[in-house]
Amino acid sequence: MELASGVDAVLRVLGAVVLAVVSFTAVRSALATSASAWSHHAVRWAGTAFGWVGRRLDERAGERAIGLTAPVCLLAVLLVWLGAWQVGVVLVAAPAGVADGGRTALVVLFGALVVRTGQAHTARERRCGEFGDGRGAEELLAGFLGTGGREGLDRALSDWSAWLAELHWAHRAWPTLLYTRSSGTRCWLETVVTMLDVAALAEAIAPDWTPPHTAVVLVNGTDCIGRALVATGTAAPRSTISLHGREDRAFDDTVSLLAAAGLPVERDPVDAWTEFQARRTGYAPAASALAVRLLYTRFEERR
Repeated sequence: MELASGVDAVLRVLGAVVLAVVSFTAVRSALATSASAWSHHAVRWAGTAFGWVGRRLDERAGERAIGLTAPVCLLAVLLVWLGAWQVGVVLVAAPAGVADGGRTALVVLFGALVVRTGQAHTARERRCGEFGDGRGAEELLAGFLGTGGREGLDRALSDWSAWLAELHWAHRAWPTLLYTRSSGTRCWLETVVTMLDVAALAEAIAPDWTPPHTAVVLVNGTDCIGRALVATGTAAPRSTISLHGREDRAFDDTVSLLAAAGLPVERDPVDAWTEFQARRTGYAPAASALAVRLLYTRFEERR
């Protein structure tokens, strides 16, 4: 009798722990304060599996295959929460009202998680849409120089740096966001690389003239791509020269275009090219590797 009572007490404690862990995990996920390590690992494993399938299909079918990562992982989250909650309810012998109320709360919290993930995706795609006119970094930088000058460029860079930090945080808070497909023709990687190219060109050609937020954009953007690459389990590529997406752009022509737009040329074009590559090799090869991992084939074609 005493042994049975002891086992029953242990099971009740275990059940209470299970209920507490499920509740804490669900609240943390809904509030998006952070995602647990196991969540990141589970999404990575799912993305790897769907990516493996996708690479053996044609382009459109492959993108659809890896696109299943996000909805499947979200559905798995709900099932795990509900399953674990039921186990906890059984162990503690909770009343039916408590069990039903807990399940309802979990469904509500799951709904909040889906909504927050969707909002983050919408914000990401809205920003990408602003870069949908196809202009490259040179044209964008020349446009800022022609309209707002140094101050206008700094305002844009400040806005970009804040968005890059938010994007980095969003990918950490909602792991499935990384595998949620872009809704337009331009993926978020293209937008980030374009922002970084603008900052890298300005800093390489006119280091003393560049606005204060230039370096912040480079740091935030490079970190955003690098951390996303790590989250997918992909090794960072090493490169001394990056021509990703710039194979048809002569750097001398770039310098001439920007000088004509009003950018002061403070470095010899050869030295400026070296400085530009020193910065670009930190993000462009990683972006291409991430695009391959996530099956953004159109990004690779345009790169």
